Amino acid sequence: LEPRLDRLDLQGDARRVVALVAGPREEKDSVWLRGSAHYTAPGLPDLHFELEETALFRGDRICHLSDHYGEADTRALTDYLGAHGAKLGIEGA
Repeated sequence: LEPRLDRLDLQGDARRVVALVAGPREEKDSVWLRGSAHYTAPGLPDLHFELEETALFRGDRICHLSDHYGEADTRALTDYLGAHGAKLGIEGA
């Protein structure tokens, strides 16, 4: 199971640094990329992870966006959200 990060980007006091690691690469009707993210929030340990993201297009609009995490990043995200998700407003992570 992929960790649920639905609300992580919405935290007003969190600081995020997102970087492109590889890509973007066009594949038929989708665009793939690999990136890294580093989040800091007051009173919480820093969070760093990498992911692969695929955006599926229908015409000129994204119709589906999916993120995939490696095993180590999935474990780190799950542990982090289990320990700190409630403080970030992310329930049931």
